[in-house]
Amino acid sequence: MSEYLIGAVAAALVNYWTLAREESADAITRLKQAGCLGGATVLVALKTAGLSYVLYYGVLSPLGMGAARVPLCFLTAFACAWATGQLARNGAGAWAEFVETRWPLVALNAAVLGAALYGVSPGVGFTGMLLSAFGASAAFALSLLSLTAIQARTDVDALPESVRGFPALLLAAALISMALTAFAGL
Repeated sequence: MSEYLIGAVAAALVNYWTLAREESADAITRLKQAGCLGGATVLVALKTAGLSYVLYYGVLSPLGMGAARVPLCFLTAFACAWATGQLARNGAGAWAEFVETRWPLVALNAAVLGAALYGVSPGVGFTGMLLSAFGASAAFALSLLSLTAIQARTDVDALPESVRGFPALLLAAALISMALTAFAGL
């Protein structure tokens, strides 16, 4: 399971890089975007885990189509993220606007987290799958928020030029991965 948590940190690093490519965004805006992305990923991952579990054990497993488990997870994640994006159109605020425009990124996060979750937790029940999905997506969201906050603090003159920016972010990601690995061993 610790490898899965390290994967969540790696996914957070890739997502941070995607969010950071918007040059006009300041640190507060990036932190809000990271919070929106993390929250939406938790919501969609929970929906994906529940729906995939029901479809797998209710439809695919009785038909002997167990090999279609991972593609089912990807299709379910994209369907849940698209539906969440459509529901967000009726909402107001930064979260609704963010999810409406970036639902493919949310879907990809939930699909990757869900597909990896199927590989590390076979045979768990419905509640176990939901708890695992929540834990993994919450680890992703916290990693993304941590990396965003750390990046805002690493652009200071106190750091040497060679460490500022992305190198400091990679060091922070390594420390977060080690911390999550230590917690997984408890």
